[in-house]
Amino acid sequence: MRFDCHFPLDWTGSWFQSGVRETIVIRRTTIRIKSMVEDGNCTHYNRDKFVVKQRQENKECYTCLAITSKHPNVLQYKMSECVERKSSLKHICGRITGDAPLYSMFRVGGEPVPSPFSGPFEFSYDNGYGECRDPSSHVDTCTDNTKLKLTYQACADIPLSEHKNVQLECLATWQEGSSNFMVGRFTHKNIMSDEESYRCFIYEATPEGFSVAQSADGTCNGLYSATGGPVNMRFRKDRYPSPMCTFPTWMVASQKWRTLQRHYKYVIHEDGGVMTKVNNHQKVAHSDKCIEIQSQTVNMTTAVTFTIEGCHHGYKCYKFHKRGDQIIEIESSGIVDRPSEACSEHNFETRDSFETLLPDSTLAANSCPHVGRYDIVGTSTEDICSNRKSTASIGCDTPHEMTFNHFCEGNSINDVELQVVKDSFVCHGHWGEDGVHYLIATDKNSVTSCLVFNKEAGGMRVSNHLATCPRSPVSKQYPDKVRSLDFSVTSLGQCNSSSAGWSAKMGTTVFVLLTSVFLSSILLPAI
Repeated sequence: MRFDCHFPLDWTGSWFQSGVRETIVIRRTTIRIKSMVEDGNCTHYNRDKFVVKQRQENKECYTCLAITSKHPNVLQYKMSECVERKSSLKHICGRITGDAPLYSMFRVGGEPVPSPFSGPFEFSYDNGYGECRDPSSHVDTCTDNTKLKLTYQACADIPLSEHKNVQLECLATWQEGSSNFMVGRFTHKNIMSDEESYRCFIYEATPEGFSVAQSADGTCNGLYSATGGPVNMRFRKDRYPSPMCTFPTWMVASQKWRTLQRHYKYVIHEDGGVMTKVNNHQKVAHSDKCIEIQSQTVNMTTAVTFTIEGCHHGYKCYKFHKRGDQIIEIESSGIVDRPSEACSEHNFETRDSFETLLPDSTLAANSCPHVGRYDIVGTSTEDICSNRKSTASIGCDTPHEMTFNHFCEGNSINDVELQVVKDSFVCHGHWGEDGVHYLIATDKNSVTSCLVFNKEAGGMRVSNHLATCPRSPVSKQYPDKVRSLDFSVTSLGQCNSSSAGWSAKMGTTVFVLLTSVFLSSILLPAI
């Protein structure tokens, strides 16, 4: 027995207990549970038994708590009556009777764990009024393996059966003897309280799938076996469609592709028929199986996929565009119930639904478009100096490099032209579409972006975008990532010429919109 009494560090935090209005808080030396009107102080303990001093009706008394940790997110305990006279732990804890109630506590905000059930399943359920078997209810897996989607069907001859969709998040699993337990939390628009959402389960594997019993409330009471509970379910294994085609060979070749900002990766499985989008924490955004190739050319493929996105599943249409050896763009539709509807034009939300992908490896340099030298004028530079001159050189020093040189004129120190900064970009690939040119380039801070060249009356408009290559002049997606500056640019001729214009077709003046990414070393920190 120890008198330096404290609770295990991993028990500290807030806990839910059914029937208790406020959350239970466990600290290192105090606890407030059930009938306590204030924090109880731990006085001495031995293994899983703790004597706590508390106050009841203005009198001090001592209670024994026998607490068992079933999982980092689940504690169960029994407690003795509160005795006024302080005595030994053995004496106080001996007052816990064999039939004392067993209370369960579930950690509030606990980290969820992978579900023991990997769907899909068909299932029937019996809530005490008979088994609702026809029509079958359904369990679907989610991209987050801690969650399941349960679709309950109503049976005309079963009272209190109803059609509803709920999500079940798994919070804990543990084993007692041969019995497997799980604690989960339901979410649904009609679930308004923790009392309604927390449930305990006992389950066992069967040749068909699983037998599962569910508690009637936020406790683990009333669960006697996997077939003996207030609510009983029978899971029967089902199947999702298998891949029936492969994604384009020029996409499968690299296997891993990343978005411009490196927030996501697309991973193509070895067989070429499954594609998974994951974030930097390896959380799956969606998983796609190739079901049908609707059309295919050298540089463009349209495919129908079976997709699981979040807890939704159905059919989706992808249009894969090869923009170069190391640039792919994809368009994706919404999710529909029938594969025949996936590629309907109305199922594509906007023309701005393109996602630009690059190989998840070192990008090779390629020649830049619009080779020549240009004079950039008409911008405020008071943050650098009172009078600045800027020039651009594209593909002149090296075919794959763009440089932007910024000079201060008439510097007050030596009254000579002084170079302030040199911005440089390495070109990786470009393409044209409907009279618009798109260029993928990386700046000296290793930030890769998309430069869009739009023809306008008397010139060209250029914008730089960090997230994707938008089909509108200014990206409506990720507006917080694009800050624009206006420039007028006059051609200084080709690389080896001092007088020739940009081109006979483009005229002598070009209006350019450059985002602050062009001046990243001055205005925008590296991402």
